[in-house]
Amino acid sequence: MADTQLSSAQAPFRPIRGPKASAEVVDQLTAAIGSGRFLPGSRLPNIEQLARTMEVSRPTVGAALRVLARAGVIETRRGNSGGVVVTSSLIPPRLLRVSRRHVAHDLLSLVEARRAVEMELAVLACERATEADFAEMETSIEMLKRSVANPREWVQANNLFHYAVGRAARSPVLAEFQHEVIREMTVLLDGWNAEYYAGPERVIGMHIATLDALRSRDLDRIREAMADHLHDAEAVAPTIHERIPRRKPASRRRAVSP
Repeated sequence: MADTQLSSAQAPFRPIRGPKASAEVVDQLTAAIGSGRFLPGSRLPNIEQLARTMEVSRPTVGAALRVLARAGVIETRRGNSGGVVVTSSLIPPRLLRVSRRHVAHDLLSLVEARRAVEMELAVLACERATEADFAEMETSIEMLKRSVANPREWVQANNLFHYAVGRAARSPVLAEFQHEVIREMTVLLDGWNAEYYAGPERVIGMHIATLDALRSRDLDRIREAMADHLHDAEAVAPTIHERIPRRKPASRRRAVSP
C-alpha cells in the first residue's frame, strides 16, 4: 500500500479558523485527494495528526471523515497496515460545496479566471518543474486515455493534469486560486462533462502538447500550447452557460451534514 508522508512544507493541510470547522476539514481533505496529493490506496495522516495540523478537535475530524466514508472516498482499515485509506479520488460534486467559502460564480467568469491563473502557473512551471513533475503529468495523461468511456474518471484525470502543473509552479497561493476555479467548474459542469468539448482525441492531444512544451522550457511555446489548451472550453462556455439552470443562493441550499 502506498503511504504518503509529506513534509510540513508540502503538507496540503493548514489551521482552520471559523465556526464551520467540520465543513472546512471536508474541504481540505477533498482538495488533497481530488488534486492527487493522496491517490487511491494511500493513507491519510491519522485523526490525531489531522486534528493537530488543522488545530481542531478529534471529534471534528472524525465527523468530516465519516462524511467522506459515506461517500466512498475513504475507509478505515484495522491492523498494522490499516488506517484511513483513500479508496477513490472521484469526489462527489455535493462534497465540493460544503463550506461557507463557496460562492456561485457563473461559467463565463470562471473560464476567464482560469486563463489568467493557468497561464501564469504554466509560465512558472517552465522555470521550476522537475522530472518528477513531468512524470506526474504523464501519469495523468495515461489516466485520461484509459477513462474515455467514463465521464467522471475523465474529468478527474483532466483535473489531475492541471493540478500537477500547479504544483510544478511552486506557487502555493496561485495553486489555491487554481483549486477554487477547478472546484467551482466541477460543481457547475456536473452532468455536462461527458461532452469533452472537442472530443477525446483532441483533448488528449492538447495535454500531450502542453507537456511537451513545458519540457522544452521554451516560454513562447508554453504560452502557445496553454492558449490552445484553454481555447476549446472558452469557445463552448457561452453555449453551456445559457443551458445551465440558475442555482439557488448558498444560504437557501441544503448543506451537507456531517
